[in-house]
Amino acid sequence: MNILSVPKYSRQVCAVILVGTLLAGVRECDAQVSSVEARTLREFHQTLIANIRAAQIARSRAWSRTVRRVADNAAFDLRDTRSNIESVARRNRISLTSSMSSSGRSLVNRISTAPGSSFDRIYLDNTTIQMRWLQRTAQNGSRTARSPSLRSAYSRSIPVFNRITSDARRAQIRW
Repeated sequence: MNILSVPKYSRQVCAVILVGTLLAGVRECDAQVSSVEARTLREFHQTLIANIRAAQIARSRAWSRTVRRVADNAAFDLRDTRSNIESVARRNRISLTSSMSSSGRSLVNRISTAPGSSFDRIYLDNTTIQMRWLQRTAQNGSRTARSPSLRSAYSRSIPVFNRITSDARRAQIRW
């Protein structure tokens, strides 16, 4: 059957269906994330949660005003990054939990039980280590993720981790 032999109304319906199918296919392509990518994103998300909690603890327990400022900025930036990651995960049909991993709980425990006089140093050291891991993971994800939205989210998070690392290092020098 030739498309020109179909009545005009039917051709318009066919065109709408075709365009809708193509758009659905584009959305579906964005959702094709491998199980390794999904697992990495979950671990990335759980690490963000642990670092947000560590920053919240540091905001109240840090001795130095500089460290409290670093923690305050880190908490804000990491919450924003977490929100972006959660949005991308929903778009790509990746389920995330709001719980911390065992390593995240260990980090929070290490921060929360740090003795008063060395709390600032322990927080800054752990933050630097965690931000380096998040940065490496984001750099790798921005190069290798199949989903364009996931690559973009990872890419947008890299400057955040660089800034937090830089702030933590400067605070270590002053401290």
